[in-house]
Order: sequence, then C-alpha cells, then structure tokens
Amino acid sequence: MFVEIENMYFDYLCKSFFNYYPTALAKILGAYRIKIKNRTKNESKTVYYFLQENLFVNPKGGKQLIYDLKGSKRNRFAPLCKKVLLDNNFLFDFDSMPLTLDYAMKNIMNKCFINDSIFLSKCSIIDYSVLLILNQDDHSFRVGVIDYIQQYTLYKLLETTFKKVVGKDDPTIISPLEYKKRFLRALNKYFIGLYEEMKEIKPTSERVNILGVGSDTSNQGLPRKNQAQLKLDEVVEDNDLSSNSNSDEDIE
Repeated sequence: MFVEIENMYFDYLCKSFFNYYPTALAKILGAYRIKIKNRTKNESKTVYYFLQENLFVNPKGGKQLIYDLKGSKRNRFAPLCKKVLLDNNFLFDFDSMPLTLDYAMKNIMNKCFINDSIFLSKCSIIDYSVLLILNQDDHSFRVGVIDYIQQYTLYKLLETTFKKVVGKDDPTIISPLEYKKRFLRALNKYFIGLYEEMKEIKPTSERVNILGVGSDTSNQGLPRKNQAQLKLDEVVEDNDLSSNSNSDEDIE
C-alpha cells in the first residue's frame, strides 16, 4: 500500500517541485480509511480511498475521447460503449498511427514518463497507466500517470509465470523493470513530435475524423500519413475534486 512508499513518494515530489523535475503523476491529495456500516445486514467493512487530481474536469467544454494506456495488448480492448477505452482501442481508432504534437512538448512529455516510470520501478510499482483525454473540439489533450499503488508481490510473480506459460501475448503483470521498459516503448510509439513546418495532416479513420482536423495534406517529409494533429494542453493541469456517496450506508 501507499504507506510502504510514502517517504520515496514525497521525496520524489519535492525534487519535482523544487528542482523542476518534469512529472506527470496525478498527485495524491489525501488518503482515507473509511468504515462503512450496513444497518440492514448488521455488517461493516473498512475501505481505503485516495483523493487525487481530477484529470476528467473539462473547463473548455466539448466532447472527449478517453484512453487508459498501459503499453500492453493482452485484454486491452474495451467495448465501444465504455467511457474509458484501452490500448487496442487506441491503436484501432488511429490506424496504429501515432498522435502528433509539437516536438518540444513531446520532449517534455517523454521526460515526464521516463522520470515517473523510473521512480515507480524503484518502488516496485506495476500496473500504472497513462490516462489520455482528447478534446474533440479544440484538438488538445491532457495526460496523467494514474493507478500507481499496486506493488509487485509474490502473487503477481506467480500470475506472471502462469500467463507466460498459457498465453501468446505479453502478460499484463510483469516485473517492475520489464513493465517500465514496455510502458516507455509503447508510449514512444503512441506519440510523435514534429516541428511546426511538418504538421497539419488529415486523419482517415472515422473515429479520428470527429476530432475535426483540417484537410491540408500538402506538407512533405512526414514520417507518417493520416495522423491526427493535436496539441499538448498541459501535463496534469487540473486538480478539481469529485466524490460519490451511497445513501444506503453510513460512513464514519
């Protein structure tokens, strides 16, 4: 749990804030232990919640496409009715083409992902992912590293061994070092940085066309065709909070 890495976590954030180390971690703002009582069944249970920056806030309005990206292909396709889509949805929607953004912004984003994955690997953390939120109206997107509490335990090691034996694709649960390598390798394929004179090209995929990208395809020297032109809004820009409650249960 978080208490096992809290000292390393706060040390890492201090380096980020005071030494200007780029990071895309969705910051933890609070950790809570909540006891829930069910008066009807006379039962109680204790649950733990983390309060984090809310990447879903949409101050500019407009429709959004949301992807949870781990860099794995095993069981990473979600039904289209789901609000949050996965890696294989992303590859399908964009015809396996990377999203393009300004070269300088791509460089900053790379540093964020490298710093964060190195830190999480040292903490023996796996199963984290990048939450990618595409604004279909102003062609911007937001990213943040989320779900970074799960540690690599003996149970996870056994699960990894089993999936390697029975499966063909890469297992979703691997060692922290291998997870970091796969994570960075995939993200480097999902995004590409272009200089200003190399941008502005038209997508062909129906899902991508709803982003409203311009139709200028006259640019030359592009490494890929038919990519969606997006700009990086800001790494983990928003920190509005949201909460849910259940009226049938008492919370202490």
